[in-house]
Amino acid sequence: MNEIFHKVYDSKKLKEQWRKYKQRWRLFHEVLQFSGFGWRSDVCRIETSPEVWAIFLEVSVF
Repeated sequence: MNEIFHKVYDSKKLKEQWRKYKQRWRLFHEVLQFSGFGWRSDVCRIETSPEVWAIFLEVSVF
C-alpha cells in the first residue's frame, strides 16, 4: 500500500483513521434515525427542514 500511495502508513495510523471514520459513520447513522431527517441520493446528503435542524442541534451533544 505504501508503494501505491507513496506515503508511509503504519498500523497505528491506520487504526486511528479507522476509528475516526467509524465515529463519523455512527453520527451520520444516528442523525438519519431521527424523525424528520432523510437521505437524498441524487445529491448524496442528509436533508431536513431548518426547524428540525434547529431542534436537533439544541438537544444533541457532539
